[in-house]
Amino acid sequence: MVKQIFTHKIALLLLLCLLMM
Repeated sequence: MVKQIFTHKIALLLLLCLLMM
């Protein structure tokens, strides 16, 4: 369960980085 949240947060961070570009 914790791993799922961790990967979800990483995905959100990657999306944010892509939007900022």
